[in-house]
Formats: sequence, structure tokens, C-alpha cells
Amino acid sequence: MKPSVDIAELIEFIDKYQPGQSLSKTEQRDIFKRPYKQYYAVLVWGLLSNKLLKSGTPEETYFKESVSDLAHGILLTLFNFYKPARMSLRSACENYCRFLYLSSGTAPQNEKSTYEVIAAAQATADKFPNVRTEIDKIAEAYGELCLTVHSAALDYMALKIPFAELSQFESTLFGSNLRMCLKISSSMNKSLFGLWHQELHKLDHGASDFVRDSISTSYKKMFYA
Repeated sequence: MKPSVDIAELIEFIDKYQPGQSLSKTEQRDIFKRPYKQYYAVLVWGLLSNKLLKSGTPEETYFKESVSDLAHGILLTLFNFYKPARMSLRSACENYCRFLYLSSGTAPQNEKSTYEVIAAAQATADKFPNVRTEIDKIAEAYGELCLTVHSAALDYMALKIPFAELSQFESTLFGSNLRMCLKISSSMNKSLFGLWHQELHKLDHGASDFVRDSISTSYKKMFYA
């Protein structure tokens, strides 16, 4: 007897699929608020990037892609696809580093590995006060996310196959993914503040005030002392 392939069940599963649970409880919404605020600040920087980065240039492309990757990481987490979310977050780190060194007009001599790209971004960050620490955090996040992408240990494997299991809510993975989202988006936000804080006047007051409010007073003081 030959097995038959009928996509009707799959169609029914897709039609009925509801992410659910991710933000159904107050404690989960509370966990989500901080990374979402930092992500939203990065979106505001995206509005400013339209004024500062020439359209179609590599730096503009990589910046927009890093923000897109970050968005995918957050949305996939909310839809309970935790491993793909971490893959997107890893890509966000890499593309943001490419944006950073390209925006300074420099490039690594050899781009054989992402770690060389990150090293070039770190070298670029050294040119801006108080930015290197944030790029180091992004590099650290990239290294941790590689463990997930390469399934280097059991703790980083999904070990799920049926579609229904792939989309199940898991509070531990939900929390760890959002902590990673917070780490990356916060470092992107702070480093962009280091690069572009003097350009915030080019945005409307509501947008610029939101960005300033999303960054700690102690960090802002390092630029306005």
C-alpha cells in the first residue's frame, strides 16, 4: 500500500492556526514591552536613515535588512517559531555590522567570515565615543545565536517535527528569545544614538522624543556632558 499525500489536512491546519498564548497573559505582555519599545525606537531611526543614507547604497540596504531581520525575529517569536526567530536575529546582527562599517566608508580587507565583518564593525565603532561597547554586545549575541543556528548542543536544538508541535507556545523559549531581542535592539538603538544623535532634530518632535525616552539618562549624559 502506497502512502498518499493529501494536503487537505495541512490546509485545514493553516486555516485554523492561531499564534495564541504569546501575549495572552499579563506577565507575558510585561516581558514583551521592553524589547518592543527598543525595537520601535530602531524603527524611528529607520525614518531618520531615509534622510541620512543615500537610497540604493549598500549601507542603506544592509541597514534596512537588519531592521527587517529584527522584525522577523520578534514576529516569529510571537508566532512560537523560536528557532527560526533566532536565525533571523542572528542575521540582524550580521547585517547591522555590515551597515556600520560601510557607513563609515571603510570595509574589511577580507570578508571570508562573518567574524571578520564583526571585527571591522568593532574597529569602526572605536571611531565614535561610547559605541564600541554596544557593538561588542551585538557580537556577543551573534556568537550565542550561532549555537542555535548550528545546533551545536542539545540545548539549542528544536527536536520538533510535526507542524502542530513546531508552533506550540513555550514560556521558557519565549522569554529567552525576547531577552535576546531586547539585547540586540537596545544595542542597535544606543549605537545609532551614538552615531546620529546630533541629527535627531531632522525628525518631528514626537519621534525624536520617543528615541530619547527609550535610552537611559546615564547613556545620554555621555553625549551631552
